[in-house]
Amino acid sequence: MAYTFHSAWTVSFQSETTYNWEIEEWSVPFNVAASKLVMMGKLPVSLQAGVGRWLTSPDSGPDGWQWCITPYVWAPDISEDLMVDGSVVGGGADAPRGKKR
Repeated sequence: MAYTFHSAWTVSFQSETTYNWEIEEWSVPFNVAASKLVMMGKLPVSLQAGVGRWLTSPDSGPDGWQWCITPYVWAPDISEDLMVDGSVVGGGADAPRGKKR
């Protein structure tokens, strides 16, 4: 689940819960992340940091805390197509096309 604010900040909550039918045990991680869309020159970059904890897992499975720091860099030729009046919009065939600068 994620929510994006008008300021281009996004907060997300995520769990990739699995169940092992052979040993009849759950693996339940819970992750929280925040990301911010920034412009580095003309290049849109999403910077994300997150932390997670394994709530339960088998004795032989993962345990404890986990963290990540992830930059998402858009390719320059794609970012031009997704720019509309200086704002980044979602892509796809129906996305409005930006002005060439």
